[in-house]
Parts: sequence; C-alpha cells; structure tokens
Amino acid sequence: YDPWWRYMGFTTQQALEANLDESSVDFEAGVKGVRLIDNPEHSANMWNKYTFTDGRLKGWDIGLGINWFGSRQAEAAIDNGLRRRVTGRFRADFAQRFVVNTALGHKRKIGRATWNFRLNINNLLDDRKDERIVYTGIVGTSTGAPARSLVYYNPRSWQFSVGTKF
Repeated sequence: YDPWWRYMGFTTQQALEANLDESSVDFEAGVKGVRLIDNPEHSANMWNKYTFTDGRLKGWDIGLGINWFGSRQAEAAIDNGLRRRVTGRFRADFAQRFVVNTALGHKRKIGRATWNFRLNINNLLDDRKDERIVYTGIVGTSTGAPARSLVYYNPRSWQFSVGTKF
C-alpha cells in the first residue's frame, strides 16, 4: 500500500474547446470563439496527501494542494462597432494566480465503526483580490488615462467534517 496519494492536471483553453466550447456564445454579436472575462487560457493543479501508516501518527494524514491559473482577461475583446482592441482603451489583464489549500485528517476505529475526522483550509494564503492599473491612450486624444481591473476572490475558509463507516 502506497501512503502517498497524488493528483495532477493541466488544462488549456484549446483542449476545452475541442470537447465542449463553453467559452463562447453565438448570439450574432461577435462573441463566438472569444475567451470570456477571467477565464485563463492555461491552468494546472496538484494535490498531494500523505497517510501515516505506523508509529505515533498512525491514522493521521496531511495534504497540500496548489492550483495555478494563467493570466486572465479583464475585458473581452468584442467588436461591437464602438470599441475595438486595436484602437480603444482596454483594462489590464489579471496576472497569473496561485491558490494553496491544505488538509489534516484522522481515521480511527471507535467501537464497530470507523470514523474519519477532517479539517480542510481553502485559500491558505488568503489571496483576496487582484488589481491592475495601466495607462493607455483614448481614441482621438493624446493623453493617457488609467484603466483599472479589479477582481475579488473568496477569502480563507475552513471546513471540518466527520464521517463514519459501519
């Protein structure tokens, strides 16, 4: 029995589009095939859990997970006749982002039942927002103006659960 449990994945926008194109909607407005706001082109994740099988820590397990999201658009490049990416002023893209999650668990037999106690902590680093400001020109003027992109994320959270098998 291998006490290490691992999970890894990698996704590209092109791979998703090959199976089911959820990133575009065609309602005759020029959005078909356009990557939508806050949708990274690439992402990857890894989860690793170690279960102690002997000694004083027998029955305990610890886990660590990391999610990576590539840079994301803050504004969709849709040409509706009023704004064009090549001539208009657009918001800055969001930078890549890492999210760290962790877990601690204990499995114990009490009577005839096996109990599993688990504490999960999501967004361990408490990354709450991303803000980018770029200065770009406005069509028809010679001045630069700030274009701000702002997104909020879920704060650090925890979940304690108890399960049993009998």
